[in-house]
Amino acid sequence: MRKSGFTLFESLLVLAIASLILLLTPRLDTAMDEFAFTLFLDDFLTELHTAQSYAVITGNGVNMDVARPIGATHYAVFKDGSVSDRYANRKLLLPEGARVIQGYTGFIKGGSGYLQPNTIIMETARSRYTITIQLGSGRYEINKAAR
Repeated sequence: MRKSGFTLFESLLVLAIASLILLLTPRLDTAMDEFAFTLFLDDFLTELHTAQSYAVITGNGVNMDVARPIGATHYAVFKDGSVSDRYANRKLLLPEGARVIQGYTGFIKGGSGYLQPNTIIMETARSRYTITIQLGSGRYEINKAAR
């Protein structure tokens, strides 16, 4: 006569599968955060190029601010440096879980697009990104290092 119920092997197999699922869940969250930061970084660099092109074409400067306020969402802002509102002021919020370690406040010079060389450091749960703005001409280098 066969008794109904689970065998020891079946119970252990279910526990093994459940523990595997629980182990992988935090990694999926950090992978999604990393992907969201990659999209933010792409938007940030596109906005940097757009602001420089605007400054060169119109002769109006653009203020750039990568800030890390205490107790608030970290962000990057691009604002028209002149009185005109021809340039659409943009505020890019860092995704949840990302933060600015070393911010930057600068001015993209109208006419030339010159940007003062500096370094911006941002990090996520897995990585630290260093954006080094070189030579003031909009050239930059991005280094990604594991935390």
